[in-house]
Amino acid sequence: MSREQSSRPVAAVGLGLSMRLAERANHERWPLQVFGYAIVPSALPWVISGIRVSFPYAFIGAITGEFIASNRGLGYMITRFQGTFETRSMFAYLTVLVTWLLSSTRASANWSAA
Repeated sequence: MSREQSSRPVAAVGLGLSMRLAERANHERWPLQVFGYAIVPSALPWVISGIRVSFPYAFIGAITGEFIASNRGLGYMITRFQGTFETRSMFAYLTVLVTWLLSSTRASANWSAA
C-alpha cells in the first residue's frame, strides 16, 4: 500500500470491518487511526441523534430550574409576574419563552438533517 492510499480515511461501513481494515494498514500509530477513522465516524449518527433529542429537554430543565430557585432569568420573571398578578407581563415573557424554545428545536432539527 502506498503512503498516499494509507492516509485516506477508512470508510465507516461497519465498526468491525473498519477496525480490521485499520489493523491491516500496519501503521505505527494504528490505535489513533482506528479511533479517528473508524470509531468516531461510526458513532457520529448516534451522537447527533442524541443531541437532537436531548436539546429541548435540557432547555426545559434549565427553565424549570429558574422557576424553582433563581433570582433572574425568564423562569424567575414569569414566576414573579404571576405572583404579583401582572398577567400581561407574565404572558409576554411566556410568549418569549415558547418562541425561543420552538425556534431552537427547529434549528436543532434542521442542523441534524443537514
